[in-house]
Amino acid sequence: MFQNCCRDQPEQFTTFAFTLRQMLTSLKTSRNILSMRLCFTKSLAIATAVFLTSCVTLREPDFYPINSTASALTAQPFKARMVPDTGGGWTAGSIEVVVPGGEAYRGRFSIAAGGSVGVSTSMSSVVVPGAMPITGTGLAFGVSQNMKGQGVAMAVSPSGASLQCEITQDFTTFHGFGTCRSTDGAEYRFMY
Repeated sequence: MFQNCCRDQPEQFTTFAFTLRQMLTSLKTSRNILSMRLCFTKSLAIATAVFLTSCVTLREPDFYPINSTASALTAQPFKARMVPDTGGGWTAGSIEVVVPGGEAYRGRFSIAAGGSVGVSTSMSSVVVPGAMPITGTGLAFGVSQNMKGQGVAMAVSPSGASLQCEITQDFTTFHGFGTCRSTDGAEYRFMY
C-alpha cells in the first residue's frame, strides 16, 4: 500500500520501513512494556503522518466563482496549484492561481494544526483486615491531535493585484476547502 503511494520516491518508503522495524525491535526487547507501548504508539503515528504527507506532492484545487465580479471573469470552475515545501508535509508551500480571463497570482500558503497532551496519575489502596495493605499507582498518558488545520494563502499578480485565501484542511485525508478574495472584489470558493 505505502510503496504504491510513493513509487516515485522509493527512499522515503525505505526510511519509513527501517524506522518501523527499529520501533518493533525496541518494543520486543524492552523491560518497561508500558513505556515502550506509549513510545511506540506515538512514534508510529508520527512516522506514518510524516511518511504519508511526504507522498502527496501536488494539489489542484477546483476554484468556483461565487460573486458577480468573479463570474464576469469566468463562469466556469478552474484549477489552481498547491505544492508543499520539501519535507514540510502539507503545512506550508507555494500556490498558483491563474484566473481565466483575469490575473495570474503566485504566492505562499501556511496551514497550522492544533492538539494537546494530557497526563494523569492515580493511586489507590485496599486494606483487608488482618492482611497487609495493597497499594497501586497508575499513569495515563494521552495525545489529542486536532487533525483539522486552519490556514491562509497570500498571492500577488505581476500587475500588483493580490489574492487572500482562508483554508481549512483535514490532515487525515489531506482534503481541504476555503474562500479567496482578490483586490478587485472577485470571490471564489475552492476545494481539493
